[in-house]
Formats: sequence, structure tokens, C-alpha cells
Amino acid sequence: QDTIASMGGHHVANTGDGQVARFTSAGDWVEDFGSRSMLGSPKGIAIGQDIYVADAQNNRIVVLSK
Repeated sequence: QDTIASMGGHHVANTGDGQVARFTSAGDWVEDFGSRSMLGSPKGIAIGQDIYVADAQNNRIVVLSK
């Protein structure tokens, strides 16, 4: 399941690939970040000064700098 949070575009937690993708407001892909070794199973995203990703597989919150 993908989770979307918007802030000047959209961030999508890609559970299947263990990554977070960023898209423009128009839906154009910008970048992927993270990896299966870093994000086992991202399930949710919160965006503030940093990006917080809930990693369900590893039972933790990963903090990514913007």
C-alpha cells in the first residue's frame, strides 16, 4: 500500500521497493530515495523539517533530511 503526503508535490512510500518517491504537483516523477537495506517496508510518511518514514518491517521511524 502506498501512502501519499503532499508538500510542494507528493511523496509516495513504495512498500514493494523499499523506497520513497517524490513527484511534482502535476504527477511527474522527480526522484527516488532510500533502498531495501535502508527502508525494509515503508508504510507511512510525515513531512516537517525532515521526512519521517515509518518502516514496518524493522519496527522503526527513519528520519531523512530534505
